[in-house]
Amino acid sequence: SVVGVETDANKSGSGFFVSASCLVLTNAHVIEGAETVIVRDSSKKIFVAQLAAKDVDRDLALLTTNAKTCSVLPLGDSDNGKIGQEVYAIGTPLGLAGTVTRGFISAIRSVSGISYIQLDASINPGNSGGPLLTSEGTVIGVTTFKVRGFEGLNFAVAANEIRNAFRQLAH
Repeated sequence: SVVGVETDANKSGSGFFVSASCLVLTNAHVIEGAETVIVRDSSKKIFVAQLAAKDVDRDLALLTTNAKTCSVLPLGDSDNGKIGQEVYAIGTPLGLAGTVTRGFISAIRSVSGISYIQLDASINPGNSGGPLLTSEGTVIGVTTFKVRGFEGLNFAVAANEIRNAFRQLAH
């Protein structure tokens, strides 16, 4: 379900399949400036991706792919996230596909009207756009950034913001 995202703009990150039509969700900053976007799944299959929609304010991008089949991660309700809840960040930091880190929700924060989940699970360059999962395997957020120079100050765009950005995923 989790993919690596690579671009011709010398940027890379993570993403994940969010629909049966094999749409991939990632961060907008991961694909910024790219003409060519490639996604690579866990079995090393490579797919061409194209921008379908983006929300710069939420730093989210939705990509179409030429994948015929995919394993979809379900979007959870981030309003159900609780401080102290265990979460898992999956991504491709430094090109190391399928890297999983575990941590806890430290806070739920609103910045400029956008809801973020603050977490202490380690995220690194390349994790951007990857899913933040609950122990049940539902997506509660999209890992987006960390505060440089500090440990454990990591943030994910809340899953409900995905629905706000892309109504076609609101089901």
